[in-house]
Amino acid sequence: MIRLLLALLFVSVVPEHIVDPSPAPPGCTEDALIAALNPTDPDVRREVQTLIGQRQLAVSLDREEVVYGLGQARFQINDDGGDGCVSPFAMSDVEWMADDDVAFDLDAAREAVLGDHLPGAMAATGLTESQIREIANGEGDGGATPDQAMRLLEYGQGVAISPLSDDPDQSGVYFHIFAPSLIPAMGGGVSGPERLNNKSGIITRHDGVGGWKANSGANLLVYMPGTHAGDIRAGATYRATAYSMSPEDVGPEPPGPETGNVLYTQWEGALSRFMCYGESRQRFEGEQTGLWGRLEGTVTIDAVSTDEVSGSFELSGEGDLETTTYSVVPSGDRDCPSRDDAVQDTRSIPISTSGSFVAPNVSQPAVFMVAGIGRAVPVGR
Repeated sequence: MIRLLLALLFVSVVPEHIVDPSPAPPGCTEDALIAALNPTDPDVRREVQTLIGQRQLAVSLDREEVVYGLGQARFQINDDGGDGCVSPFAMSDVEWMADDDVAFDLDAAREAVLGDHLPGAMAATGLTESQIREIANGEGDGGATPDQAMRLLEYGQGVAISPLSDDPDQSGVYFHIFAPSLIPAMGGGVSGPERLNNKSGIITRHDGVGGWKANSGANLLVYMPGTHAGDIRAGATYRATAYSMSPEDVGPEPPGPETGNVLYTQWEGALSRFMCYGESRQRFEGEQTGLWGRLEGTVTIDAVSTDEVSGSFELSGEGDLETTTYSVVPSGDRDCPSRDDAVQDTRSIPISTSGSFVAPNVSQPAVFMVAGIGRAVPVGR
């Protein structure tokens, strides 16, 4: 977390030069990722446009690499499957676990990172301490010129790609694989049952993108504990894990990055609008399932080149299938005549997932975050 903070300290500066994303494989293009959302709601449409702007900004921050570059994949989870998008391989320490550490002081960590690098940032940009602090705290642009803003971003990039821990128990490579959708591409997860009754439910609204069931979403972070970027070799097989803990799972959290929200979700029903206290709101009537679990297995690397890493994975384990049924019942309130009602059922089931992928291989460590956790790194070199 501390190392990732630096990448976030300077993102308040928006450079004037915004470039278009580089070409992506079929199914993982910008248009395909957006089409999987089907943002019919005006509020959601605005949110999607904001995400597109953030994606283009991220592209502008790295002129050498394909930022958010995605490769093509095919994978399945239990009885559903289809086309997938896969990120470059990435690496991070277990510093993300600090998020769940009640003793972790985020403000103090931010101040420590900023304090360590203020002298270098000032020398590289000509900005004063107060200007940099204003930018880092998201309070304004600090009066920075476009040139100073870009130099500050480049300085932050240089620090963000500094070497990570060499402790094999505290680092490992991982990749992000998901059914086509803009939200996972921007580092988010797929919507879980408890989130469907708000705007996030729209993120999985489609007619069956890439062969997946209609209105479904799948999202995995496949982590290879103790495997470093230089360890990746063609023909080798590595231990791998993936997990997303359900609310009922009270066991200790495994090492490695947790998949955001559920591993898989699918819903059937109808979204509609209704008036409540003079406001137009969105409601859902139907059923949604969400799949959580702890999976273990292997990743096998078939080939490694300067541009691509191809391979396959197979993981299995136990998990929870959470089914939520939503209905609308009278409320007796004249200004809001109905209310949503939800009945939830959870049962344990086995989970299996497998697939193949051709992931991009970056030429040097990149500042952009893969699934919001770690940085893309070249492998097999």
